[in-house]
Amino acid sequence: AIAANGTISSTDTNTTYSVGDGGLTQKNFTTTLKTKLDGIAASANNYSLPFTDNSANWNTAYGWGDHSTEGYLTSFDITTQTDSKYLRSNASDTGTGVYTFSSNSQHPIKITGTHNEKIKLSGSASPHISFFNNSDERMTHSYSSTGYGQWRIHDGDNNIANLRLRPDGTLKLDVSQNIDGSVSNLYTNALVWHSGNDGASSGLDADKLDGQHGSYYLDYDNFTNKPSIPSLSGYATETYVDTAVSDLVDSSPSTLNTLNELAAALGDDANFSTTVTNSIGTKWTQDNTKISNWDTAYGWGDHSTEGYLTSYTDTNTTYSAGTGVTLTGTTFSLTDTNAKLSLAGGTMTGSIALSQNPVGTTYGNGVSTAPTDMISQVVGDNDGWRLYGEAPSSNDVTMVFEVIDDVETGDTWLFRNKKTYSPYTATTAFKIEGNGNITANGTVTATGGNSTNWNTAYGWGNHASAGYFSAGNKPAVADITGLIEGTSFSGTYPI
Repeated sequence: AIAANGTISSTDTNTTYSVGDGGLTQKNFTTTLKTKLDGIAASANNYSLPFTDNSANWNTAYGWGDHSTEGYLTSFDITTQTDSKYLRSNASDTGTGVYTFSSNSQHPIKITGTHNEKIKLSGSASPHISFFNNSDERMTHSYSSTGYGQWRIHDGDNNIANLRLRPDGTLKLDVSQNIDGSVSNLYTNALVWHSGNDGASSGLDADKLDGQHGSYYLDYDNFTNKPSIPSLSGYATETYVDTAVSDLVDSSPSTLNTLNELAAALGDDANFSTTVTNSIGTKWTQDNTKISNWDTAYGWGDHSTEGYLTSYTDTNTTYSAGTGVTLTGTTFSLTDTNAKLSLAGGTMTGSIALSQNPVGTTYGNGVSTAPTDMISQVVGDNDGWRLYGEAPSSNDVTMVFEVIDDVETGDTWLFRNKKTYSPYTATTAFKIEGNGNITANGTVTATGGNSTNWNTAYGWGNHASAGYFSAGNKPAVADITGLIEGTSFSGTYPI
């Protein structure tokens, strides 16, 4: 192609190149690569391979010929072979010769499958399976052409046992024993007993006792030296004893139908009658008055026939509610809910009247009982107060306000004023302590009684400031012995 600027370009589609005379030039190869190639050409016989030189083996292998044309085996599928020299695992095959298996596992040969026939042996001679311990045959299972199966057991010391199952179903046993190299036959063609050949026809001596079958000994007449059987006349029969025991028990409860149960019920007491008599004697003392009352009650007649009321059913189903009461179905309720005071408290109108406490009864010093009717409150630990009235006599009434205390210390009767709003100031106006001290916050005024004397004494003034001697301010009076009434004296006398 020729571009507008005059440049000519083309695409070479030939990918095969050759070097002509004069060798490679820098026009189509690099100088570095050319130098390497020139060096190889100059000393080709001295070039060292970068790996082990096994060229002798390669030449030998080359002499064997082309493997692809020499018929070497490249793969093998035994399941497709029908040659008799192979035993297949996925088909029924017949093998000849001896197969030897060697393994350290528990099962050198393990045959599994859903068919009952796991191993099949056949042959013109007796097919058999032998088990060896090293080179010693220990057990062989074979089948004879005469129709019987045989198990042969060998312990390695020529002690041999042969057990044969014959076509007629009998079992025969041969046992030989080797003692110090001498072999003796213990049993030869011996019939083995089993439940199927039991009976007189078995011919086995083991089926007999002293040459007789068991039926022989069932006949009493076959016995010699027969024992004499005594007469049973006068002896109780089993039926007689059963009847006597049944009559004795006579349908007694199952827990009292044996002598041991009866003895246990009596406390195993051989003197039960005496024990009961003595026990009754301690519980009962004759009372003629009570006996007379019982006789009187008996004279009133049989209550069950005298028409006494034993039960009553109210057949009246009509009810009416009184004043202030509402009836809903069978439930009564107060019409005015303010007519009752809730247990949680509330406001009520009217007076509260307590029932009268017994006349002539006081509840003061030394009395442990409390009045029946009172107003009380529990305060503290087993303490409180109560307000009640008592009448020592018919015309004497005492109003009692008492503090009850199990310790009797720190008790106080207190009259206190307290504001109902913040800061809730409280002022004690009057207090009576448990020891009797009285404190009044204000003036105490008394009238009547000895109040006149009290007021006169008050007029004498305050003793503390009027100069009266006190117990701690006694005067020291001088000796005035010898003074005669009406005699004057002068001088200073210390007081």
